[in-house]
Amino acid sequence: MTSACGGKGEQGGSQPRVVDWPALRTLGIAQVETDRARTWVLTLVPTESGGNLFSVDPDTLLVQRVPIDSWLQLIVTGGGQLWALSGDGSQLLFIDETTHDVRTQNLALPCDVTAEPTGVVAAGTLWLSCNGRISVYEPTGGARRDVSAPRSSHLLASRDGVWVVADSALVGIGGAVKGRRISVPGGEDARLWQSSGDDAWAVELAAQERVLIHVDLGSGAVTRFTIPTGSDQIDDLAVGAHELWVVLSEEPVLLRLDRAQPTRILERFDLRSEEPADDSVLSVNAGVSYAWIEMYGDHKTKLLLLQD
Repeated sequence: MTSACGGKGEQGGSQPRVVDWPALRTLGIAQVETDRARTWVLTLVPTESGGNLFSVDPDTLLVQRVPIDSWLQLIVTGGGQLWALSGDGSQLLFIDETTHDVRTQNLALPCDVTAEPTGVVAAGTLWLSCNGRISVYEPTGGARRDVSAPRSSHLLASRDGVWVVADSALVGIGGAVKGRRISVPGGEDARLWQSSGDDAWAVELAAQERVLIHVDLGSGAVTRFTIPTGSDQIDDLAVGAHELWVVLSEEPVLLRLDRAQPTRILERFDLRSEEPADDSVLSVNAGVSYAWIEMYGDHKTKLLLLQD
């Protein structure tokens, strides 16, 4: 069952819908990831079975638990693949997105939460950063392949390969981009790096968090856009196929920006009526033609869907 929320799109566009998931109040949300038309959610707290991975249908908002009865700390999606890292960091799980069959692979060196694991799927393989060291894993199994790369906990996937964020540069480490280096002046102070297609985006800290950095990974061109946020700052960022989604830090407001012209606000959503508490934190994750909004507070956690 779904319900319409009172969040208002000021340009008269779509209204966000609330996922009917009462258990979120106690489970909480650890991570939301999208891949094509699929959405996967990791909860902070496991269910009674011990598992914490769920799927959410963006059309029906139906929530289903994935039958894996162990706690997972990280999921990585892309290209029709779903990977997970076990809670203790000792195993990688390759999960069939349709049947939910699981193939498990033991890691030679554990990669627990303190190792700050992150990953991307590119060229049909998983690229996993653990303690800043990067390894590649095949979905068919087999030994890992270690990659010579600058130590980094931030990986970006593009159409042509894999990049790492290293100080004030993006460095190509895999695929056709291997060996390339794009200098990003001031990039050492950027955060929330994300990529989509041949573009990378980040928020610039030195500009009072009101400026987005855009890097064309094909040409290497770097452009900055000052977003009309008033006196507010950017707290979170998600990159969609045709838009950018920006969460503001002071007010519970979500902006939908034109990806081709980021200073152009397509819609502004005031989520005040959906805010669980004054201390709520908002986060956003973009899908193919939609965005998920996560709201965290001491009294309630909500998951909302906005569609183009």
